[in-house]
Amino acid sequence: MAWKGINTWRLQARGQADLELARRVSRIALTVKEKAVSAWVDAAFTIREVPFGASRISEGLLEQMRQAMSARVEAYDVALADLRVVLLEAKAVWDGEFTIKYDSFIDLFLMCVACSKQFLIWADPSTAPTTRLKAEQYIQNFRMDLAAEGLLDFEGDVRELFLLKTRDADLELERHMLRK
Repeated sequence: MAWKGINTWRLQARGQADLELARRVSRIALTVKEKAVSAWVDAAFTIREVPFGASRISEGLLEQMRQAMSARVEAYDVALADLRVVLLEAKAVWDGEFTIKYDSFIDLFLMCVACSKQFLIWADPSTAPTTRLKAEQYIQNFRMDLAAEGLLDFEGDVRELFLLKTRDADLELERHMLRK
């Protein structure tokens, strides 16, 4: 009888831990999805503005834009680090198959963030001309990559594309939360 009680307690504790992990993954993934929308806006802005050159924008406005984007890029990096940590925990507790379901979303998010980082280099007045040219080339590569993902001519809400990229992971999280 005692063994059955202890075993029931262990199963309940494991179920509670599983639920808490699913909640953490869900909360952090939602934060990153929200940041991904902002990162996409930054990348789309970069792709639209860079061909026209920094001289088109006043120096003061360009610096304000650079500082604001720099703060957002730092927030993107922190959010992504949080997601990677919780996904590592999920990989240890559940399995590696779950974390793989976020890979295409993370890759897309990283592409948008990397494009923004190139804007920061490009818009920095202290950047050497050769480095600025390289940044422009990287931004053009991001233009092609984002166009290939359908993100530059996306007619609908970009959030829907990000939800589509994480649909399988979200369904598995729901199963963990509902213990199906």
